[in-house]
Formats: sequence, structure tokens, C-alpha cells
Amino acid sequence: MVEPGKATTGVPRRPNGRILRAAEARAWQDGHAFLDEARRDAQQLRDAARRAYAAEYAQGYEDGKAQGDADAARLVSETAVKVDRYLGGVEAEIINLALDVVTRVLGEFDVSMVVAKAARQAVAEIRRAKYLKVRLHPASVNKVRDELNAVLRESDLGMTVEIDADDTLARGACILLTDIAVIDASIDAQLSAFAAAISSKAEAPT
Repeated sequence: MVEPGKATTGVPRRPNGRILRAAEARAWQDGHAFLDEARRDAQQLRDAARRAYAAEYAQGYEDGKAQGDADAARLVSETAVKVDRYLGGVEAEIINLALDVVTRVLGEFDVSMVVAKAARQAVAEIRRAKYLKVRLHPASVNKVRDELNAVLRESDLGMTVEIDADDTLARGACILLTDIAVIDASIDAQLSAFAAAISSKAEAPT
């Protein structure tokens, strides 16, 4: 007899009586066949459920991993852009600071002396020219002439030098004209070249 709250888990493997009528024997055999088939069906359902769960788990893992990879790539890209912007701003500040320092240092010297030194350096680098004409502000004429005479004495340039005072030029201006080139040795031009050199150095790949 089946107790309340409990389910039967099987039928007897052997009949209770030794002698069964034909109908009872068939019922007993059919019961065992039905139970075996039910067990097989239940096992198949469990196997199918396990496979479905495993497939869904694997797909969920792959989807989650793909989403995580995409989020990580986006975060790296956004961070790189922010870093580049920050470094770009820092580099600009450094360049401006360097130019400010150089300008302040140059401001402590006599402008005519700075122009004269710039002219001397430019002339020293011109070795194939046959003649040289220097245009500058009248206030710088004397010191530039002294520097150029020193260059000519110390070298074998052998060129003809002419100094042209032009009061329309700024005090820091110094234009060198030769038969092969025109050189702007002005203080502002030197500062611009200095800034360009720093910028190109900062932008060069490391």
C-alpha cells in the first residue's frame, strides 16, 4: 500500500503469486515495459536539459566576453585621446615658457649687441657668397660693423660687405642679402626658429 505523500518508484521485479492468469501476467509485463520506457524518456530529458544549459552558458560567456573586450577597447581609446590632449597642452605650455625665458634673457642685453652677434653667426655660415649686404636699424650699425669686421679678419671669406641702415626696420631686425640667399637674422626670426625647433622635437616619435 502506498503511504500518503510518497510516490511509487517501481513495480515488483517478481509477481507476488506463483500462478498468474494470462491477463495478470500481461499487465505485470506491460507495467515493467512502461516503467523502463518512462525512465529512458526521463534520462533523455535530463541529457537534453544539460546540453541546452551548457550551450546557453557558453553563449552567454562568449557574449559577455565580447562585450567586455569592446568596453575595454573603448576605454583604452578614450584614455589615449585624453592623454594626448593633456600632453599636447603641457607641451604648448613648456614651449611658451621656454620662449618667455629666452625673450627675458635677451631683453637683459643690448638689442644692438644681440643683432650684431646674430649677424656675425649668419655671416660665418655663408662661405660661398661673393658679396653681402646687411640691412638693419641705424642703432645697431656700429656694433654690427665691429662684429662683421672681426669675422672677416678671422676667416678667409673674402667677400665684400655693405651695411645699409634702414630706420623703417625694427631695432631687432637684421636682414642679410647675398648673391645666393636672403637670410633673416632678426631677433624675432630667431625666436620663431627656436619655437619651431622645440615643437618639432616634441612631436617627434620616441
